[in-house]
Amino acid sequence: MNLYIFLNQITEEFSYVEGTWHEVNLKTLDKQEKTKLWNLFKSSYGYMKDDMIKGSSQKKFFTEYENAIILDVNGDKKMDAFFIYKKNGNYKKLSLLGANRTGAPFVIKKLVELLKQKGFFIEASLKIETILSKSLNPVTDQNIINKVLRQFSNKTITHLEDGFYERKVSLSGKTIKKRIYGNVN
Repeated sequence: MNLYIFLNQITEEFSYVEGTWHEVNLKTLDKQEKTKLWNLFKSSYGYMKDDMIKGSSQKKFFTEYENAIILDVNGDKKMDAFFIYKKNGNYKKLSLLGANRTGAPFVIKKLVELLKQKGFFIEASLKIETILSKSLNPVTDQNIINKVLRQFSNKTITHLEDGFYERKVSLSGKTIKKRIYGNVN
């Protein structure tokens, strides 16, 4: 087998379908598509990006994360919105989400849709927690919260009332108040 055929088999060209969410393995994206996603991530998180991934480099981003759901709203072959998630067993933890102005109106609707699917969940804080609390019920059972979170880290959490808990964010050391939303029972 020659090198060209081999590389084409492991790196497929991503084909957008206008207005369709695409679930992709990040390892299959070519360099150009990875750069598009990285740029959308940076513009979505701005100054917070250093708190979101270790070292805030493109290489580390694609090492730490493997799965994404992406959207091109208008058929211009550019990502307008994304979800990045980690899988472990039956669970899919939505870790990052973002959008440009074109994709922003579609993100919350898709987020709610994903969180109703078996296994998907998000640790919500700040604005996302406020938005989700209006349309979904949080997970409040401390045993389920502990079980789900143990699948993804060994971070210590302090349970509060009504499903809220606090934990330190790995990179910044800040303590954040969160709740889990999703279908993890």
